[in-house]
Amino acid sequence: MANEEHLELLKLDVIGWNKWRAENSEITPDLSGALLTKTNLSRANLSGANLNRAILSYTFLIEANLRGANLSRVNLSEANISRADLNGANLNGANLVEANFIAANLKGAILNGANLSKADLSRSLLTKADLNDANLSGAKLNDVTLIAANLRRTNLSGVDLSRTDLFKANLIDADLSGGFLFEANLREANLSGAILIEAKLYKADLSEANLSGANLSGADLDQANLNDSDLTKANLTKANLSRVSLVDTKLEDADLSNSRVYGISAWDLVLENTTQTGLIITKKGDPTITVSDIEVAQFIYFMLNNKKIRRVINALTSKAVLILGRFTKKRKEILNALRDKLSGMDYLPIIFDFAKPTDRDFTETVLTLACLSKFVIIDLTDPSSSPHESKTTIPDLEIPFLPIIQEGKREYAMFKNFKKYPWVLEGKTYKNKDDLIQNIEKLTAAAEAKYSEISAQKNNSNSGFTPL
Repeated sequence: MANEEHLELLKLDVIGWNKWRAENSEITPDLSGALLTKTNLSRANLSGANLNRAILSYTFLIEANLRGANLSRVNLSEANISRADLNGANLNGANLVEANFIAANLKGAILNGANLSKADLSRSLLTKADLNDANLSGAKLNDVTLIAANLRRTNLSGVDLSRTDLFKANLIDADLSGGFLFEANLREANLSGAILIEAKLYKADLSEANLSGANLSGADLDQANLNDSDLTKANLTKANLSRVSLVDTKLEDADLSNSRVYGISAWDLVLENTTQTGLIITKKGDPTITVSDIEVAQFIYFMLNNKKIRRVINALTSKAVLILGRFTKKRKEILNALRDKLSGMDYLPIIFDFAKPTDRDFTETVLTLACLSKFVIIDLTDPSSSPHESKTTIPDLEIPFLPIIQEGKREYAMFKNFKKYPWVLEGKTYKNKDDLIQNIEKLTAAAEAKYSEISAQKNNSNSGFTPL
């Protein structure tokens, strides 16, 4: 129970109380269990005081000094504690319903299990505060600083955290469903297992945040920054990911089904076992177009809505010529001359010089470039240049392949096996650079003729239907 002398002195006069505290700094005031309802204790020096289980509802503690005070299980419901200093105070299990903490200093305060529902914490400082298991439902948290705060299992449903600084905050298993986090700073925050159903995260910074296992179904993440964040096993079904930045983001085992990805920026994602069905690439209000791959979503949208992109793709596939070969320093002159000649003929030469051993990425690059080309020129002058690339591309791509070789050289033995494919043209020899350039028009004419022949055959084979 409270020390009666201490209690009476506090009730009598705050100025006198503060003077007594200054003169008796070695005494720890005991106000435990005290009844101080509706008392005006503004600017009172209560630092380090024992207020355990005290009743302070409707009390005025404006600008009071409560640093390091023991306020565990205290009743401060509807109290005015604005601009008070509660640095390091113990508010474990406190009743703080509808309390006014505007601009209060709660740095390092212990608020474990505290009930802060409908409390006003606007502009308050909660850096490194411990809000584990606290109830903040309906609380006002505008412009709050929660840097490195512990909000594990905290109830923040419906809370307004707009522009709140939650840098490195611990929000494991916290309930933020329906909360407002517009432009909130959640960089490096731990939100693993957090409930963010239908939360408003417009322009929020979630870069490097841990959102593994978080439930973000129906959440609005328009223009949010999710670069380098971990969304492993996260639920993003029906989420609004419009204009979101996803660079080096982990999405293994995440569910993105039916989310809106209009205007998304996706680069180097980790997408093992990610569910991507029904991704909406159009903005709200436009006819719905869906795809099932987030990394190609932006490309498909650009293709549909950007005439310049379409022109580039059409120009590429109608003019690109892939040149494959191994061009040593001696033979670079031939390569450059061939490139310049083709450019002058309104082609777009793409040169792939085998300067390193082949590997998977190397082979995939060749295949991709070949798919974008109208025809391929393979220089077989160096026998070690293109066996692997020929095997990768020729059997599966019905585009003209034009083999050339310098006189006096022999093609590698296995190349004859590719001559059975009708799109492989008859090989041609050239004496030197000048001979090749002088006859390049004959070579390209043969390739163009074969291209037209292949196109006609494809059109004919696609006409009509056959029974199932």
